[in-house]
Amino acid sequence: EYDPEINAMVAKNWHLVEDLPCSDMLKSYYACNIELDRAMQALMFALEEAGVADRTVITITPDHYPYGLEDKTGDIYGAWEELLGHEVDLEFELYKSCFLLYCSGTKNPPVIDKVCYSADILPTLLNLFGFEYDSRLLAGSDILSDSDGLVILSNRAFITPYGSYNATEDEFIPSDPDYFSNEEEMEEYVESMQAVVNNTLGISAKILETDYYGYLKNPQEYTQPQEMRSVTVIIYSFCVVAVAVLITVYVLYRRHQKKTVSPQDEPSDLQNV
Repeated sequence: EYDPEINAMVAKNWHLVEDLPCSDMLKSYYACNIELDRAMQALMFALEEAGVADRTVITITPDHYPYGLEDKTGDIYGAWEELLGHEVDLEFELYKSCFLLYCSGTKNPPVIDKVCYSADILPTLLNLFGFEYDSRLLAGSDILSDSDGLVILSNRAFITPYGSYNATEDEFIPSDPDYFSNEEEMEEYVESMQAVVNNTLGISAKILETDYYGYLKNPQEYTQPQEMRSVTVIIYSFCVVAVAVLITVYVLYRRHQKKTVSPQDEPSDLQNV
């Protein structure tokens, strides 16, 4: 909670923010970030003293928007909107965040202006450090590559250089209204990107559900974790029971049909002559 009464970091730095022209909740948010700044300062000094600062890569990114700023009793996103300076877009902007990648002594760092998201961090670092990896097994892509940026949200909404797809409203908003020559071309693009999104999320889920990375590490000696084996057994048992129930229902249904056939419905020998 961003509250000086219950948050030690806020209380510690409150004197540095108490005169800022903003709400107490936002002051508390700033006070917490001051503590983060001090921690990073201490880390940088330690790296310099150890002589390894120029051989250390620092990456910082949050794993969510500051939902501690939400006010459960009133205007939920009031403080968040105060921080942004405008009304927050709940479909896309709410999840907009930052990714810091730093190494001391870097000259002429590249400027990246394309969209990216958390899944892109790992392949970016793998390429920077020269690791060999199978890009098909990762959801993201190297931010420093020349590929188009793609952001996939949990509700299957997506953002590309050419527009944003609002999954809640099933609406695509093009970045440039003149980019697509007609409505049909835009619809084809949206459908192709939806296929990419569905495939990415589906495969990612399967990789986690089956512990596929664990299998790849040592296929010959791999043993599926007990909890996953238990889930597999449960799913298999459910399928067997479901099939058995369907067969039983079908047999009973056929028997019922035979019993309900009246004598007049049955063909007589005279009719067959």
